[in-house]
Amino acid sequence: HSQRPSELRYGVIHRGRFRYRCYNDVLEGEEEAADSGSESIWEILAENICRWRESGETSLVFVKSRRESRRVAEQLAQRLQGEAALEAIDSLRQLEATRSRDSLIETLSEGVGFHNADLSPEERQVVETAFRDGELPVLVSTATLAKGLN
Repeated sequence: HSQRPSELRYGVIHRGRFRYRCYNDVLEGEEEAADSGSESIWEILAENICRWRESGETSLVFVKSRRESRRVAEQLAQRLQGEAALEAIDSLRQLEATRSRDSLIETLSEGVGFHNADLSPEERQVVETAFRDGELPVLVSTATLAKGLN
């Protein structure tokens, strides 16, 4: 398929602006980024994700490492305190207990997930389904997600 079922805006926040391109119609745009009042890139990101979530948008954040995906998801979960992804949490509780599973349940309790190579295939599937179905509005991932979710 050359079109996505829902539009995807992908871009970069830099110097107070969010510059993006829309996947389906290939239009480019720019808007003022939310100001967090901080120099921290993570605070700026969190502030913008809050704004996008309030307008009904989901956010997928790519990071470079497994450790960073978990850490950023934990920080965003503390900051955003969103609605729990209850179906995903219930699905995870049926799986074997692992450190990753337990950390994921904690972040999913605030509407934030993470996806990396530390997760079992079953844990990854739960996260992918929750994000695809709209139950999970914020997902932090390494490149592993590109292999499992279109």
